[in-house]
Amino acid sequence: MVRLYVRTTSNRSTRILTVECEGGIIRLYGDPVKAVVSLLIFNNSHVKGWVRQKGLEVEATPDTWRALKALSAHRLTWKSALIWGFLKNPTAESVLQTLSLNALLK
Repeated sequence: MVRLYVRTTSNRSTRILTVECEGGIIRLYGDPVKAVVSLLIFNNSHVKGWVRQKGLEVEATPDTWRALKALSAHRLTWKSALIWGFLKNPTAESVLQTLSLNALLK
């Protein structure tokens, strides 16, 4: 299990979802990505509580961390998130498989 810290930060007029782990920091932009990440984290992980100066502490699998990194590197729209099934009950495995297949097909 890996320990993640989830919080929002602001950059001028934009709210950014920030996920921090020992392996680095991921910044997620765009409402579709934020929604999928929220579903992924809260459906498949154990939420511990709020940690001052860090954010919401979450215990997640290493696959979840890899899925978050993949989502941060991919531009996601509401339509593609719906078609790929990310808005129903996303799992780390389904996100990684779908994004990998999509990258191979392009």
